[in-house]
Amino acid sequence: MLEKKVDMFSAKNIAIIATIMVIGLGGQSVFGGVIPFFGMELPALATAAIFGILLNLILGGFRDKPYLEPNPHENDEE
Repeated sequence: MLEKKVDMFSAKNIAIIATIMVIGLGGQSVFGGVIPFFGMELPALATAAIFGILLNLILGGFRDKPYLEPNPHENDEE
């Protein structure tokens, strides 16, 4: 995190961290470590991690680094 200069105090990152903590710790204490979800029983920490990844994607995790870099020779005429 230090090499990449991640801003841990941005609103997006704080919301993701808080959500992961609430699901993980709340699932451990309220449900005994297993969260019932549509008939399945999922581990609380795994559920928190997956939810955090999805929330990061929803809140714009790929906005800074697109998968495909633009091709600099795309509009060159032969």
